[in-house]
Amino acid sequence: MIEVKIIIIEIVKKNHWWFCVKIEIAQALFKQNQYQETIDACQKILATDNNSIEALKLIAKSFLAKKKIDDARFYF
Repeated sequence: MIEVKIIIIEIVKKNHWWFCVKIEIAQALFKQNQYQETIDACQKILATDNNSIEALKLIAKSFLAKKKIDDARFYF
């Protein structure tokens, strides 16, 4: 179900409502311990909104969960 939403979101043009949906998907991926998928989703968010604090935090937390401390530091 999450994969379908990601495909739909990538088709739609950037706007705030879709950004909120994407961050919710990234949060759901993180809760399911899908850390690389969380990082990938957040990087897509940052491609259209490079000021997304929530996306940056999720990337950092995902790297920490993967035990990649140096990578995580870059995002904190």
